[in-house]
Amino acid sequence: MEFRRYKNTKTRFKPLLPHIRGKVLDVCCVGMGSNDIMGGYDFMHGKLKRFKPNITLYGIDIDKEGVENMNKTGFNVFHQDVQEPFNLKMKFDTIICEEGIEHLDNLKQFLKNVHNHLENDGLFLLTTPNIIGLVNFLGVLIHSQPRKNPYHTHYHIRDSILYLLKSNGFEILNVDWFSPTNLKSTNFNARVTSWLTAILPHKWGKHIWVVARKKGTRKGYKGREFQNIPWAFKKPRDYKSGN
Repeated sequence: MEFRRYKNTKTRFKPLLPHIRGKVLDVCCVGMGSNDIMGGYDFMHGKLKRFKPNITLYGIDIDKEGVENMNKTGFNVFHQDVQEPFNLKMKFDTIICEEGIEHLDNLKQFLKNVHNHLENDGLFLLTTPNIIGLVNFLGVLIHSQPRKNPYHTHYHIRDSILYLLKSNGFEILNVDWFSPTNLKSTNFNARVTSWLTAILPHKWGKHIWVVARKKGTRKGYKGREFQNIPWAFKKPRDYKSGN
């Protein structure tokens, strides 16, 4: 399995596409905002059906009305709070959480649910905003605070998302930064930051993307957890000792 590097992309899920296979569960698939919901430019669940026609696609979301609307149009979506224990009575080759984990607060139970529903050789794919990316950095310089989203419960940097996953039974195959920007639909400020992220190092990217799997099932994969990133730690940090 090879892992490409991405700078600017037109969609937030492009880095995940090469790793999506088999039976797929899309977490928090209903979306929020005009671009994310059904029919919007970033409605990943709909585009997966087009880009990956051979997968068996399921979704799961807490939004009852949104789930009902999606199922009426032919999707197969479960109505369920992923922060509560549940059992779908099936396992998945790929579980995706694209721009969803930052909306949750019971992360331990959520990741336990993911772990329980993932095949032993399955992949857990996620993206989340990078709180120290260029957009948030500029927000602090100009407005004395990062860009706010009232629906986000927490934010991540690269090391925090790694620690969270490793502490809950996962090992990391790849982690990197990228900046999704649809230049046709964004304003001038978004275009400027897109141009800047295109020439700055990857760590200034707007989002983090991760490929992970259950601990103990890694078989010779080499990603970018610590390799080929000159500013990354040369070895895993010992968080217990602080070294």
